[in-house]
Amino acid sequence: MSKRDWLRDERGATAAEFALLVGPMFLLLFGLIHGCLLLYSINKLNFATEAAARCAATSANSGYSGAACSDSTKTQTYFADMYKGATATPVLTQGTGPQYCMTANGVDYVITAPFLRLTVPLASTACFTQ
Repeated sequence: MSKRDWLRDERGATAAEFALLVGPMFLLLFGLIHGCLLLYSINKLNFATEAAARCAATSANSGYSGAACSDSTKTQTYFADMYKGATATPVLTQGTGPQYCMTANGVDYVITAPFLRLTVPLASTACFTQ
């Protein structure tokens, strides 16, 4: 085999192209998965905060002490049952008066990759009038 024949040889070109493209393909795939999980966590946090604020406002109007959200402990339990997102259970702070505002924070969505660790703090606020 001469030197020119060796330069024209295309054996193994497919393996070399695959090796160049497999890294970006996996990076894109795992990025899409983490992006979808992040959006899911944000959506569930917003839904649970809104549901807890609505529950607290309607329970305050009912005057029934056994209502689902008649006090802050029951509201926190209701909120924790509704939230199924990222790992930690958020802290729910409840406002009083004619407008019930719930703020949920304390959730960090962590994206971990071989050379990257990114933390995204999540928070949500919802208000309902009495």
